[in-house]
Amino acid sequence: MSMARRMHLSMVVLAALVVVGVACADPPEPQTNPPEQAEQPAASGPRNGGRLVMAVESDPGDLRPTAGPWDSSALQVGRAVFDRLADYSDTYQLEPALAESFTPNVDFTEWAITLRADLVFHDGTPLDAEALRANLEAQRTSPAAEALLRPVRAVFVTGPRTVNVRLRAPWSTFPHVLTTQVGFVASPASLMAVDGGARPVGSGPFRVRARGTDGSFVLGKSPTYWRDGLPRLDEIVVRVFPEGAARVRAVEEGKVDVALVDDPVLLALASARRAARRTQVLADLEGEAPKLTVVLNAGRMPFSDFSARQALGYATDRAEIVGDGDRGFVKWARGPVVDTSLWYNDPPVLPHSLAATETELERFTDRYGTSLTFEVLVPDDPVIRRFTTRWGQQLRDAGISARFRVVPLAEVRQAAAVGGFDAAVLPLFGSWHPDLWYPQLHLSELTPVGAPGPNLARLGSPGIDGSFDSARATTELARQVDAYRAIQNDVVTGAAYLFLVRLPQGLVAGPDVRDLTQRTTPRGSPGLGMEQGTVSLTQVWLDREARDTE
Repeated sequence: MSMARRMHLSMVVLAALVVVGVACADPPEPQTNPPEQAEQPAASGPRNGGRLVMAVESDPGDLRPTAGPWDSSALQVGRAVFDRLADYSDTYQLEPALAESFTPNVDFTEWAITLRADLVFHDGTPLDAEALRANLEAQRTSPAAEALLRPVRAVFVTGPRTVNVRLRAPWSTFPHVLTTQVGFVASPASLMAVDGGARPVGSGPFRVRARGTDGSFVLGKSPTYWRDGLPRLDEIVVRVFPEGAARVRAVEEGKVDVALVDDPVLLALASARRAARRTQVLADLEGEAPKLTVVLNAGRMPFSDFSARQALGYATDRAEIVGDGDRGFVKWARGPVVDTSLWYNDPPVLPHSLAATETELERFTDRYGTSLTFEVLVPDDPVIRRFTTRWGQQLRDAGISARFRVVPLAEVRQAAAVGGFDAAVLPLFGSWHPDLWYPQLHLSELTPVGAPGPNLARLGSPGIDGSFDSARATTELARQVDAYRAIQNDVVTGAAYLFLVRLPQGLVAGPDVRDLTQRTTPRGSPGLGMEQGTVSLTQVWLDREARDTE
């Protein structure tokens, strides 16, 4: 496979089938057809105007970029209200967005961020160097970014549009951080306002007109948006539909134009029925996405013992975790990156072996005089529960005793952060650039059980640390690839993370929605179509003739 192909984000367009619900049991296998490779073509060019109604899974919550980590619902709304400092092309090339440039010093211990001229927030205040400094300073203590920005020593203004970020050590890949939630810039006043999370103020293509108590939003076209001729839509209405099947049904009934859908069964059924339905389904099948990961707490027994971790690795058959109803839309995961990634190196995953599992269990029993037993925390999410149920059956087949406790996702994350768990199932490693794994894997972020920290497995190694530091000290791609591949090997052989499957990301849309995944960056490059199951709405438009003629 060529490097260009490895870095390409593949989008497929399908037709959706409404289903009334999805249980944790395996669904019947649909008869799938090969997916098409482009969005439905428009009969004419882009048009301005119109209202788009979008369905998301949950209340987006606090939409200040300095709040806790956003889920896909929050990120989708956030991408409409804010623009980021940096963006990715469709080949994952980093480009300035709100920023005009990123300039390092000779050893990458300081970066100058220069903003574009004449940027304005929705409240009329300037998005200047002082506003950027205030945002970056707030991010340094935010729940989502504190650990990631720990290497930042100081942030200071050096000109009307320029902020310098001084670092404690070389960090050649620092601008990639600015594609994350850190890169979304809010009006400083809104960061401090009591209702700042409910009515966020950014500089993006749409501004908040209203917000409902149910998490719904009305977003209006910003008259001060800095990209000429954009956005194309006049208004976006965001509505919350917790059930995936209900979101799909709303699109098919014409009540909603676009819905976020992450269930592979819905996507597979949509593929089977695309000829009979009037619904587009955009599925990110090859790009980087979160991996459903079993985190084993190496900070306490039983998984401080290597044999216990190895036993679970040998008992896991990833290929069989992907059920018949998921095939074509879910890939089993061999490590923290997808196999189409530039960084992928086919890490040494333990083969499925019941005999090897038994050997490791016997070693554990011989050491401690007791059999291996533990509890697994599982988020109350139907897709995650479905895959976890299959994995749990594999453990039982291998003679491993585990108790599975289903709790809200936030509770799983909290227990993992403080080390109050044996094993936990979480969606992790969704970032394209491996540098963003640093807080989760570096020994500097390892905290004892009971103290919060991002190193959830309570495990690290000098080898991983050295590889991260080596990659941050250079801009040579070959050296960085070698370093990140070494990290993958160390993570897999440490056996504290069991990677099960790559979770799918998708959208369902009506027949008249155009350019959901076809966009250009501010520099004019083709932009990355889908990120973490969300799209940019800046260049989306409505081809109402398509609905009228079908």
